Amino acid sequence: MSNEPRSTPAASAFASFVAGLVLARIVTDPATSAAAAALVACLVLAIRRPGCVRAAVLAALLALGLSIGARERAATARELALLGSAGEDRFVTVTLPVEDDWQTLEDGRKRLSAQSFRVALRDGRSLDIGRRIFVTTADAPPDVIDAATLDAEGFLRRTTRGSYRLTVKSSRLMAPGGEARRWSPAYWNRRLVRALRNAAGTWRVASLGCSLVESLVLGRPARLPDEMLESYQRGGTYHLLVFSGLQIAMLAGALRWLARMAGLRRSADALLLAVSFFAPAFVGSDPSVSRSAWMLGLLIFTRVWERPVSATNALFASALVRLVSCPWELDDPGFALTYAATAGIVVVGRALAGIAGRRSGGLFAGAGAELATFPLTLLWFNRIVPGGSIATLVSGPVLLAMLVAGVLACVLAPISPNGAFVVLDAIGSANEVVVAINRFVADGAGLSIAMPAPPAWLVAAALACAVVAIARGRIALVPFALALPIAASIALAVVRGDAGEGELRLLDVGQGDAILLRSGRGSILVDAGGSSRDPSIGRRLLVPRLADAGIRRIDAIVLSHPHPDHCGAIPAAMRDFDVGRVVVGRRHVSAPCVQRVLDEALRLGIPVADAEAEGTLVTGTIELRPVDVGTRFRRAPENNGSLVYAARIAGRSLLLTGDVEKEAETVLRYDHAAELRAEILKVPHHGGATSSTPRFLDLVAPRIAIVSCGRGNPFGHPSDQVVNELKSRGVILLRTDIHGTVVLTFQENRVFVKREFDTPSATR
Repeated sequence: MSNEPRSTPAASAFASFVAGLVLARIVTDPATSAAAAALVACLVLAIRRPGCVRAAVLAALLALGLSIGARERAATARELALLGSAGEDRFVTVTLPVEDDWQTLEDGRKRLSAQSFRVALRDGRSLDIGRRIFVTTADAPPDVIDAATLDAEGFLRRTTRGSYRLTVKSSRLMAPGGEARRWSPAYWNRRLVRALRNAAGTWRVASLGCSLVESLVLGRPARLPDEMLESYQRGGTYHLLVFSGLQIAMLAGALRWLARMAGLRRSADALLLAVSFFAPAFVGSDPSVSRSAWMLGLLIFTRVWERPVSATNALFASALVRLVSCPWELDDPGFALTYAATAGIVVVGRALAGIAGRRSGGLFAGAGAELATFPLTLLWFNRIVPGGSIATLVSGPVLLAMLVAGVLACVLAPISPNGAFVVLDAIGSANEVVVAINRFVADGAGLSIAMPAPPAWLVAAALACAVVAIARGRIALVPFALALPIAASIALAVVRGDAGEGELRLLDVGQGDAILLRSGRGSILVDAGGSSRDPSIGRRLLVPRLADAGIRRIDAIVLSHPHPDHCGAIPAAMRDFDVGRVVVGRRHVSAPCVQRVLDEALRLGIPVADAEAEGTLVTGTIELRPVDVGTRFRRAPENNGSLVYAARIAGRSLLLTGDVEKEAETVLRYDHAAELRAEILKVPHHGGATSSTPRFLDLVAPRIAIVSCGRGNPFGHPSDQVVNELKSRGVILLRTDIHGTVVLTFQENRVFVKREFDTPSATR
């Protein structure tokens, strides 16, 4: 019989505070929000009857949420006024606390992050900003292991997700300041990181083990390779990689056992309380860490006080405290997912067991965690992994062994680097077992499914209904509320799966090209975007855009030329969708980017075709005919050697040009003039000044021109020269940096234009 109460007061308190935060966002005027908060507070003070105490508390929390939300909105307005909107660069001086060591990115650049910073402009103004900042540099950065702060000068940009990025050109523009407090737990965390990295050296497997230990034991997941993150995410085991309740429970259990063995039973609770304070100080106060630590602290404190609370009340109380201190985390994926998963284990699993008429157990708890997080993973990642709980049960013992070995590596690293190396190497090797399990779940069993994101308002409404049901003790209703966004996603996949007569989607994948041609249920993807600096673009941008379009199968993926901004994300598309074949030019196959595509195609058993031998591609009303399959050029050989295709879709003509430049345009004009005229032109090379010559545009004579480029890109794409040339001809210009994903629908001899702005995907 459950000892949970019929109602959950902490859930009601949490819901009231969140309602205040949301209302503060809806009311655009901060003064109005403050007035509303004051009015609610006055009503609360006017209540005298004892029976209304609970209502008064909830109203007070609503007022508190309104007040904090209004203050947060005003702070954001000050930031925008001082620093500009997303995508704008400002040269500033930044001071940030040193919370971590420099991390090496895939492209060799170094990155340092912090939870807050102070920015100073050239005109003397300054502002303290409580948002995450990432400092990146291609130069050798200064050593910050013993520093308390770092001063850096560079170009600051606000991202679309609300965080900031500072790009520093030289190490001379950075200076460590102060000295880290050696009594601080965070200082010793950094020391352990340095010792582990020295022990691992440059050996690949040991370095991989080191990054795993940093994440599992020390709460630093930033150095995990992107391919590993994608493997765990697609296998539904990503939550096992981060420092959270498992580690805190292990530490608490070990200390409790040691206290009892030493005959200090009364001291056990004091030790557990110490853990709840020590853990966030040692590994940082990420949502998963603070949630676990604060829940433990509250449960132990109330037990010592002889007024024990339920795990559900402790969960919502910790969530309330977290949001009061960090209100901007209301729509943060890390906050939402860690609390949703725990609520799924504590509440939803029990509800599912009740519906099934069974006793609650590990399988129901896992299913509850999945159901609670599915609406959020669909919204932010366009993915559900129905087999995630099974993968967790199978790989859990391996991860537990890796965690225990990681603790041993931390003990050995400062005193015996060679011993630590052996342990790290073993951890890196053991990780291959988990990767194999993830790969079987995602690829072998097909249980990692990319799907359209449900409407954000529906997800919010479903979660709100679930919280209210928990607050009122009606937990049997919670699974049904959470199932609504999942049902909506399935319905969207069915409805969007058929493109009708024809559709062209210029996908917003940042500074890259990805063009999806659809007819009925057939589709061809020409290029896929990507980046040599950010290998996660396929997972973060391309796959969600394709899933939102209702794609399950891609008949052919065509690669125009072997640059990462065109082919880097193709492997991600091959992993998540049923791909008929990959078409590449024979002169491109030796490029590293294409080799990665070919390796993944071989692993997945996807046929690869030569563009020249394949000839015209046909599916539905789509006809993709090669105009030029890669003439050799001395200047810009890869760009000018792009595959150029003349396409027809639903009777409309298109010209897809890759990144050809002036030299290739000249050859096309002389050798293929009759094939170039098209109603719709994919502007060459992202609209760069080295392409789109007047004579070429005169010959094509497009009515619509589409340009794929990233917002605020450093190349100045598209160039003013090209934009003016197109406008002077009366061409309709559509750009992903302004219009987001551009959708052209062809129906009854008409072209309908739609713009789609996607919800920014979650950061890892």
